Amino acid sequence: TSVVRTPWLLGLVVALPVAGALLGTARLRVLFDAQGLPLRFATGFQITAIAAFFNLCIPGATGGDVVKMWYLGAVTQRRVVELAAIWFVDRLTGLMALLVLVSAVGAVNLSFVDLDPVLRGLLAGAVVALGPLAAPAGLGSWTFAEPLSRVRLPFAPVRDLLIRVAGSVAAFRRRPGALVKAILISFGGHLAMMTAFVALGRVLVPDVAPQLVCLLVLFGMFANAVPLTPGGLGVGETAFETLFRLVGAAGGAGLLVVWRIGMLRFCLLGLLLYMVGVRRRKQSDDQDGRARTVVVVP
Repeated sequence: TSVVRTPWLLGLVVALPVAGALLGTARLRVLFDAQGLPLRFATGFQITAIAAFFNLCIPGATGGDVVKMWYLGAVTQRRVVELAAIWFVDRLTGLMALLVLVSAVGAVNLSFVDLDPVLRGLLAGAVVALGPLAAPAGLGSWTFAEPLSRVRLPFAPVRDLLIRVAGSVAAFRRRPGALVKAILISFGGHLAMMTAFVALGRVLVPDVAPQLVCLLVLFGMFANAVPLTPGGLGVGETAFETLFRLVGAAGGAGLLVVWRIGMLRFCLLGLLLYMVGVRRRKQSDDQDGRARTVVVVP
C-alpha cells in the first residue's frame, strides 16, 4: 500500500527491470560479438523478455535459460556448442559481478558483518567463490578441452560435446576486452537492481540505513543465486526476511515481493512476445535483395 501511494517509487520499480533487461541484452551482444556472431539488439531484447517471463512465471531460472538458448539458436541459426559457450560465460560474468559486489560491500561493513555468524558465513562463501574468478584474464585463460579428453564418460558423444563447448569457451581468450566489458555491464545491472531496493527500503523498512539495505539485499541475492524452487519463489523471500530480522526489521520479504510485482509488467511483455513470436530480419534471395521479416514462433 505504501508503494502504491508513492508514484515515483512505483515508476522506479517498474522501469528498472526494463533497464536491467537492456543491460542484459547488451551483455549478450558483447559475448556474441566476441565469438564473431551477429545479434541484433531488438532481437536480443525480445528473447530476454521472453526468458524473463519463463524465469518468473512458469518453470524457473533453468526453464528461462533453455527458452533463451532455443530462441537464440533459432534466430541466429548457430550450433548448440557456440550457444552453450555463450550461455556459460554470460552466467559466469553476471555471477562474478555479484560476488565482487557482495565481497566489497561486506568488507566495507565488516564490523557489522562480524557480529553475526550467518553474515560472516555468507561473506566468506562469496570470497571463496570469487577466488577462481579473481581476474578477467584468468577467466579467459581457462581451457577445459584437454582435461576433458582424458575423462572417461559412459557416452562418448557426451564427452565430445563437452570438449567442443570447452573449446568455444576458450575462444574468449582472444577477446579479453569483451569479458571485461561483459563484467562491467553486469555491474550496471546489479547497481540498477540495488537502486530499486534501496528506494523500496526507504518506504518498507525506513528504520534500516541505506548501506545496510544494500548489504542485506546483496547477501540475500547471493543466498538466492542457486534457487531450490521455481524462480527462487519462497527461497528468496525466506532469505530476505531472515537477514533483515538480524537488524530487528520486519518486512525484508516484502522488498523482494514488491520487486517481483514490478517485474510482472516486463514479464507480460515477454508473454506477448512469446505469443506472437520473435521477429528477425533475414536477407532475401529475391532479385531486389530486399530484407524480409521471418517470425520464429514457439
